[in-house]
Amino acid sequence: MKTFYISIAAILILVLGWWMMYNSLSNLSQVLTSHLDKIENNVYTNNWDIIEAEFKVINQKWKKELKLLTLVLDHQELEKINLSLMKFKGYIEIKNKPLALGESSNLKYLINHIREKESLSLDNIF
Repeated sequence: MKTFYISIAAILILVLGWWMMYNSLSNLSQVLTSHLDKIENNVYTNNWDIIEAEFKVINQKWKKELKLLTLVLDHQELEKINLSLMKFKGYIEIKNKPLALGESSNLKYLINHIREKESLSLDNIF
């Protein structure tokens, strides 16, 4: 009976840990996506100063959360986002509208893809 209680406790700890990590990841993806939406809107109006400020916010939030995410997520997925952020920064610096918009869409996809990959769904279980 003691083994049963230990097993139940271990399962509860795993489920609680996953739930906390998923909520954190979900919140981060929502925040980053909203900043990327602001950037896209400002690209159309050529507000490059606002775009640079928003990008700094995104980059700071990402770097802050990256330390925790590297413990629980696939490193290849995180590297894809890091590479995309570096490209995006370059496109913003040279004020290239089409490439900046394309990389913003790519970042949104990658960020949401990680969240979907970590969600509890039948596709992820089987």
